[in-house]
Amino acid sequence: MIFTSQLLADLSFLFSMRILLAGILGGIVMFIWTSIAHMALPLGEAGIGEIPNESVVLSAMQSSIGEKTGLYIFPGLGLGKNASREEKNEAMKQM
Repeated sequence: MIFTSQLLADLSFLFSMRILLAGILGGIVMFIWTSIAHMALPLGEAGIGEIPNESVVLSAMQSSIGEKTGLYIFPGLGLGKNASREEKNEAMKQM
């Protein structure tokens, strides 16, 4: 009886170690893949570009926004702050 309980405890420990090792190895492989994808492939720069005539755009934004800080969405939905969920959903469909 003592032998079987010790055997079960050892098997449980080995199973736990296998899971832990698989998690660590999976994390290392994922780190390597994302490093390769970001540096070697053009995925790190996909969709990123500079705005032409940036100074003109920035001055227009600063004159319109003023001193209000926050996160802005462009293009906006054209809705006010008190729009209902249905109005927001309809505006999203038309984007």
